[in-house]
Amino acid sequence: MLSLLISFIKITLSSFGGGAVIIALIQKEFVDTGIISPSDFIIAVGLTQMTPGPIAPAISAYVGYKLYGIVGVLITSFALLLPSLVIAFIIDKLFDKVSKSKIIEYVFLFLKPITVALVVSVFIFFLKMSVFNNNTILSLHDIVSYFDIGAAFIFTISLLCLQKFKLNIVYVVIICGLLGVMIL
Repeated sequence: MLSLLISFIKITLSSFGGGAVIIALIQKEFVDTGIISPSDFIIAVGLTQMTPGPIAPAISAYVGYKLYGIVGVLITSFALLLPSLVIAFIIDKLFDKVSKSKIIEYVFLFLKPITVALVVSVFIFFLKMSVFNNNTILSLHDIVSYFDIGAAFIFTISLLCLQKFKLNIVYVVIICGLLGVMIL
């Protein structure tokens, strides 16, 4: 349980960029190490995307519950809040001194591409797990044999709805959820 606390404190301290970044960090910490299966992780992310509210507390609670039940939920919730509270307290005390600092400006400038890379990493993971039904695609033969045409269709429809037609994400989730029930 101590390792769960330490892992989530570490995740929280390195999660600049919001929920998508936390998803990437949880994936690296718990899925890539085999602590949580990829399919459980996809279910967790899907559930947290469909529920209102921030992603980070919901997916953290899921991971905590999966590993240690209610105690795990309490541990992950505490670990998610503690670093933020400490940092907010420190920033409050030092804000006037560092707000105009060039160093702070450069730190945030270099955090932007790292955040994008983490989000892209999660995208690639979910693409492989949902469209190709496999996390270890190594060759063209693997791509062809694991390709799921139904999942690829739903992916394409959702991408079109979001990017070309600018539909509200709620409608896209409902439409693609219904398509998934009918197709898959």
